[in-house]
Amino acid sequence: MNKRKYPIETFPLSVKNYTNLKNRIINVLTSLNCLSLEEEERLIFQQRGIMYPDSWLKEGISGQIWRWTQIYGKRQKKGIEYWSDNALADYEKRIEGGGNTNNIYNEDHAVPRNILISELLSFSKENLTEEKLWDFFVNYNVGVHLLSEEHKNLLHKNDMPPSFKKTRNVWSRYEQENFNIVRITWQGKQIIHKEQMDKHDPSCGPSIIPYYYECKDIIKDL
Repeated sequence: MNKRKYPIETFPLSVKNYTNLKNRIINVLTSLNCLSLEEEERLIFQQRGIMYPDSWLKEGISGQIWRWTQIYGKRQKKGIEYWSDNALADYEKRIEGGGNTNNIYNEDHAVPRNILISELLSFSKENLTEEKLWDFFVNYNVGVHLLSEEHKNLLHKNDMPPSFKKTRNVWSRYEQENFNIVRITWQGKQIIHKEQMDKHDPSCGPSIIPYYYECKDIIKDL
């Protein structure tokens, strides 16, 4: 588990956001539990109109993955936490000069959604718990701000390189790209901490937030 190098006080996650994230997990868990039923059971429930078709359930999971990055990534009330160094430099220059920042950047999923869904569908019934899903989402459902041009030219656009299966390095898609990944801490609208991630080191993973029930004492309702 990666420890932050700066005080927890600079890293608030409101009760509302924790609740929203937890709801995303519950929704995914419900869909996965439905999909884990035997085919005959699923068909019976679908014929009775009390369960969505498999394709709808998978689409729902995709939507929850996207919603998670919107909430989790913007928990510090300013952009998302991870940027390419080029995108961040461009952003800071535009802000300093009062320039436009719309439609300049792309919020990329470090692990594409289709890969995340595939891995979620491979979870055993024993691992279909809120805690296990929370850990999976925190470790792999990570948003990264890239320049639109960087995103367009990614070598691995919708897949992970073969090395990912062995290393489980969430930054694997960026290893051969001409940019680095930077983790940012915001306080208000000010950047108070920058840390360059070693994109080649699998142990240099995302910031870990404990599961909801394990961190009630540090929740701040801002």
